[in-house]
Amino acid sequence: MKLGLKIRLALVAFLVFSVAAPVTSIASEMKHKRYFGLGFHNSTYEKDGDLWNNWDVEGESESSFAVYFGKNSSKIFATEMAYHHLGTFEPDESSEISAGNFSVSLRLNLPTPYVQPFALAGLGFGFISYDVPGWSDSGSGLSTRIGFGARIPVTDRFNIAAYTETVSFDIEVEGGWVNSSHEQEFSMTGLALEYHY
Repeated sequence: MKLGLKIRLALVAFLVFSVAAPVTSIASEMKHKRYFGLGFHNSTYEKDGDLWNNWDVEGESESSFAVYFGKNSSKIFATEMAYHHLGTFEPDESSEISAGNFSVSLRLNLPTPYVQPFALAGLGFGFISYDVPGWSDSGSGLSTRIGFGARIPVTDRFNIAAYTETVSFDIEVEGGWVNSSHEQEFSMTGLALEYHY
């Protein structure tokens, strides 16, 4: 299924849930300050920093997932810890490139009753492992996470969220006599189910 079609289907499903979801009061939702989320997204390898010159990896997309935990300190602010699997890419039959990211973020929520927009920004640790012919290794670096989306209260404990995010980091690769730095960037668009407790 093409990326554009996946995104359109996700947005249609999100709109259907927004119409069908019952209204939950903000006061009721704030009884449960902690939350857990499980997300499923389409991850696109936006930049490889010329690391994979032999393969056309930039622009490739894969289905992947995210797991996150958060705590609302108020109706507006929350802190969030997350792991995003950024995708497993196979440029050919004998190669595999896998990436992930751990992060701690500040989330800004707009506490409207029906659809609740949010934005987030954070820092973390991104990594890539690769197994390609004649070269198996891994690289990692400090990362940034930026995103926005919207939540729909379904009950006083469950929300459905749509999100789009970008994760960026640099990795150092040893090659010959010189260490080289390669910028990595991934974008994600997906849906998540959140449980508040």
